[in-house]
Amino acid sequence: MGEAVARNRWEAVGVLAQTPPTQHRPGTFDKVAEDVGPLYGQPYRAVVVPSRSQEQRRQKRLARELQASSTPWEATVREAARQEDACRAAAAAAKLRALRRADHEVDVAVEERPQSGPGRPSARRPRAVQALRYGLPVTRHARAAVMARKRQEAGCLVLLTNGPTVGEMAHTARAVLQAYKAQHGIEQN
Repeated sequence: MGEAVARNRWEAVGVLAQTPPTQHRPGTFDKVAEDVGPLYGQPYRAVVVPSRSQEQRRQKRLARELQASSTPWEATVREAARQEDACRAAAAAAKLRALRRADHEVDVAVEERPQSGPGRPSARRPRAVQALRYGLPVTRHARAAVMARKRQEAGCLVLLTNGPTVGEMAHTARAVLQAYKAQHGIEQN
């Protein structure tokens, strides 16, 4: 799936559904990518089909994986946010920047947070700064290119066959997909 998505060379096969589309089951315009690869020592043809219904089902799982991958950062971010000394805040910022993941990026800056004395501020003069504290505003965001590729891969379906591409028993990628979609008659009795 990853190789097919990375290559982005899809062959359009059109609408293959044998039943007419309905309001709740709209028709789809299919496209495929084909490759040969070994599986358990035997060469198999892999027909990769992007499927919109498959994509919709797997988006929730992808969101859970994204949340789970960011969970280990939460404790580190909370610990780094407590740093008030300039040297410790800079060290914590460097530690957070090193936590770069394949699907997340982190932006960290060290900012000064002036602390003024107790009491109500005067309307005529600014408050005197008694101490400087340092904080780490952290922004974490998903990497757009990686997430787009993962979304595409999540929506793909792979059909494996050992049928030949040439010769007497040859099947095209379109014929393999059509045979897969012909199961609706069996599934509906």
